[in-house]
Amino acid sequence: MGGAGKQGRRMDSELPPDRFRGPFVGPRATLLEDYLAELAALGYAASTIECHRRWLAPLEAWLAQRGDAWSELDERRLAEFAQEQWPGLGMPPSILARFLTVARARGHLRAPAVPAVRGSCATLLVAFGRCLLQERGYAASTVQAYQRVAHAFVTALACRGNRRPQRWRPRHVLAFVHRYLRVHGRANAHALTTALRCFLRFVQAHEGLRRDLAAAVPRVPVWSLARLPATLPADGIATVLAHCDRTTALGQRDYALLLLAARLGLRSSEICRLRLDDIDWVEGALSVRASKSGQAAILPLSAEVGRALAEYLQRARPPCQCREVFVRWRAPRVGLHRQAIYARTQAAFVRAGFTGVRQGAHTLRHTLASDLLRQGATLDEIAEILRHRDPSTTAIYAKVDATALRAVALPWPGGAR
Repeated sequence: MGGAGKQGRRMDSELPPDRFRGPFVGPRATLLEDYLAELAALGYAASTIECHRRWLAPLEAWLAQRGDAWSELDERRLAEFAQEQWPGLGMPPSILARFLTVARARGHLRAPAVPAVRGSCATLLVAFGRCLLQERGYAASTVQAYQRVAHAFVTALACRGNRRPQRWRPRHVLAFVHRYLRVHGRANAHALTTALRCFLRFVQAHEGLRRDLAAAVPRVPVWSLARLPATLPADGIATVLAHCDRTTALGQRDYALLLLAARLGLRSSEICRLRLDDIDWVEGALSVRASKSGQAAILPLSAEVGRALAEYLQRARPPCQCREVFVRWRAPRVGLHRQAIYARTQAAFVRAGFTGVRQGAHTLRHTLASDLLRQGATLDEIAEILRHRDPSTTAIYAKVDATALRAVALPWPGGAR
């Protein structure tokens, strides 16, 4: 609330006297009123909402004066509106972006056209996404990731005049991979090549191509169990939790979400998708939807985790219409994204003095598994707790059990060193 209020006061000081008092008028008054109502529902301060009203009040009259239809409103026209109606005042771009997002979501404005991808290429991308989702049963997040790569590939070739798949060549595939990795880094190489190979195989079947372009995608070596999982020391989880300031709302939220990862092994994506309806207080259970399959697993809600969640929900969670358990404290009050979960976890590690850890909530999940292994749990038991569908995924934790490894280690040839 404090951040929203400061933003509102800053913008208010830059505005001229309000010349447009009273309700909105005109055919699109409902859209503008709905927009302000949505800001209120998202937790924006009254001063911020007033600033949005004053910025946007002359919009309909401005469009009518120019002879432009509402359906033609886009980023360029809104920028012109800001420059002409409020010269020298610097209308905040965030207002323009949020207003367009709301108007498009409610069907008042059409979504912007995708540049360079039209006609058969656009149809191909839609068909590719439908195939992954409906025929192959991929998770929505995977479909989106694959479509981003496919869109980038098609756009890159379309910009060079190669819109038709029949004109695509292996050299185009290699050039795209090299350019993509220069921009996005080689850490994304395996994800890129997997998605691109899948798309090109689909194109070959869909378009009846004789040339196998998927074979031109470079192979990225991936060695199973090559890395050690990042874990905290034996008392690391207790140290991290102890450094949460539970006298503050932010500290209570951090403590609750950290406990979900440290005690139940929840992933960042599972924490941010957790909804109020997923908590069964009567049975003491938590319904967790898997990241990939979407299937729900019922986990026991321990007294420790239950108390932390109850404390956060009763004392620290801001009032809002959002059903996600963990929401932003500042407006817009929507569910936390997985990047926010990562950021809060990393901040907790830094407070506790663990500055070299870089895997967010997954580090707590790894630490939970390692602690269970040291306490005598079997890999099968750990796989069940972590909800691994493939038991081989759990095998990597055998590499961090130093005590067990010493018991089976062979003596160094020629004597100990």
